[in-house]
Amino acid sequence: MSRQDLTRTLEQLTIWHKILIMLGLLVVVGGCYWYFFLSPQLETMIKLHKSISKVNSDIKRFTTISLQLPALEKKVNAKQSEFLFAQTLLPKDTQALERLLASFEMLAQEMGVSFMSFTPGRETVGELYASRNVSLRLRGSFHNLMRFFDKLSRLDRLVQLQSLRLQPAGQQPGRQGALLGADSTLIVFRALTHEERAAKQAKKSKK
Repeated sequence: MSRQDLTRTLEQLTIWHKILIMLGLLVVVGGCYWYFFLSPQLETMIKLHKSISKVNSDIKRFTTISLQLPALEKKVNAKQSEFLFAQTLLPKDTQALERLLASFEMLAQEMGVSFMSFTPGRETVGELYASRNVSLRLRGSFHNLMRFFDKLSRLDRLVQLQSLRLQPAGQQPGRQGALLGADSTLIVFRALTHEERAAKQAKKSKK
């Protein structure tokens, strides 16, 4: 079709046809502009917005962590002090703990108290130390029993009297005064060895 024929055909179109053609051209041009220019820029803006949101979130999170650092450092220092204190007081290993338990019997003999039974319980391992319940059944005069437990509380190790029950146990042979039976439960503590601490740390790291 020649240019003259195309011009003549356009001139014969009604105004509404011309409007529709113009709208169609605008849609085509707008679509091309959107596809080649606006859409890529919009995707870039969306990605930038997500990146900015993530950065803001990270800033907020790190700010919160930084505000908590003094409290965390204080807590770590307190734990370290507790650990160092425990190291100076607690038996260093299981053998040292057994020697400590044996010293209870020697102390009882010095105080005139008889050991009737001695039952160590199962050891429980904590964060900084291990503990074990020990059931002691003793017999002696009220005065000697109180001296024994007083001396026990003054040991340079961590020993805690958990329970104590006294009951009559007859008369002292050849002496005045009644004998008492004492059923007691002690909690004794020991420090964790280097190997035990390393094993606990390795177990935590696997979680």
